[in-house]
Amino acid sequence: PACSSLRGPRIVSLENSTETTLDIKWTPVASTNVNMYTVRASPIQTYGPMLGPSQEWKYTSARQAGLLGLHPGTLYNVSVWADTSEGPSEITSIVVWTEVGEPDVPPTVQVLSRNGTQMVVQLSPGTSSKGPVTGYRMIAFERSSLMAFSPERLAGHREAAEAGTPFYVAAELGPEWENKTFVFGDGRSYGGFLNAPLSPSEDYLPIQGVASS
Repeated sequence: PACSSLRGPRIVSLENSTETTLDIKWTPVASTNVNMYTVRASPIQTYGPMLGPSQEWKYTSARQAGLLGLHPGTLYNVSVWADTSEGPSEITSIVVWTEVGEPDVPPTVQVLSRNGTQMVVQLSPGTSSKGPVTGYRMIAFERSSLMAFSPERLAGHREAAEAGTPFYVAAELGPEWENKTFVFGDGRSYGGFLNAPLSPSEDYLPIQGVASS
């Protein structure tokens, strides 16, 4: 049982977070007989398939800690208390998220039909165990090109044509497009990107990107 006369750390604060780590600081308790501080991270919500176990760390004289081996896109209850010669102090807790990670690589896009300047494809459902799926990015890639696909060089149709890049973003779609069909080259704009007509003489590889934020 907690020693009710000894308050826990007055402040526990988050200094930094990544996909798998949380850096926290705390103020010392008002006791000269502290043997150690215990920090416990308990997952309470996650985008992964299941909540992992709670983890505990013990420190003799530290006022800060880097909590390692955590799961991305997970809400943790982080508790800190002191073990003293009079017994444990009260517990001070904060609730913090780890950063969202990269979504899983989507499966190959299925081409349903190709007719001149248009190509009809079936979107695959995006999945991510490290955060929410917030949308899809549809990319047209010219198969005849010898240039490798590079996400860093992605741009809209006009910018890609000016730069001589053989792939471009045709559309940015919301998560409601999961499992729907999409027509490359219909001439409309999606999410600020022009879905320009395809070149009839070019063979295109459709690529589906998954966004998670």
